[in-house]
Amino acid sequence: TAAKNAKRTLPYSLDSDPAGTVSIYIPAGDYLITTNHGLIGQESMSSKVSGLRFFGEGNGISNIIFKPSAAGDCCYNDSWLNIQFQNLGFFAATAGCTFMHSSTTHNAQRYQFLSCGFNRFKYNFYLEGDNNNSEFSFINSHCTNMEDNGAWLRVPASTGSDQFLNYWFYGCTFWSTNAPLIDMELGGHVKIYGMDISNWGSRSEEHTSELQ
Repeated sequence: TAAKNAKRTLPYSLDSDPAGTVSIYIPAGDYLITTNHGLIGQESMSSKVSGLRFFGEGNGISNIIFKPSAAGDCCYNDSWLNIQFQNLGFFAATAGCTFMHSSTTHNAQRYQFLSCGFNRFKYNFYLEGDNNNSEFSFINSHCTNMEDNGAWLRVPASTGSDQFLNYWFYGCTFWSTNAPLIDMELGGHVKIYGMDISNWGSRSEEHTSELQ
């Protein structure tokens, strides 16, 4: 809410979008969020704002643990664009949770994740809406123990975004899961530059036997 209230207009009419002013520092430690939309989404945005940054001391050092009473979204975004997350670890302690649910009508786009970890979520990113949800960059980011019926990046056909382009993965890891990396029902434009998938699909034979 403080970040929303601190938005400003750039001088000399350089940009029509209100600009952010806030970087949120998360020191070393473990921080518990129990409220749905607890990291982004409680601020009740009604128009887009460009620029918001969360940064910590490192994945595994500055950790956010999301534990709502029922499955929910740690972040819900419709209005922020140019969001950055850096050197943070995110953990789901309740089944069925999503890290970022972005359902856009206000042109939310341009997300960057640098040296972040996503652990035990069903979906890291669930994208809906009719205005963008594009330009996601993941750099040296790590995902592990995702729920089998989830995905790192999920875009459903029925309610998905109109923008199915420009998702970049650079030097990331996707470990210890049977979930797909990407589940975009209408396809899309994704580029992967170096991806380690250690122990991916290790239980696939087990699940095949169960289905038979």
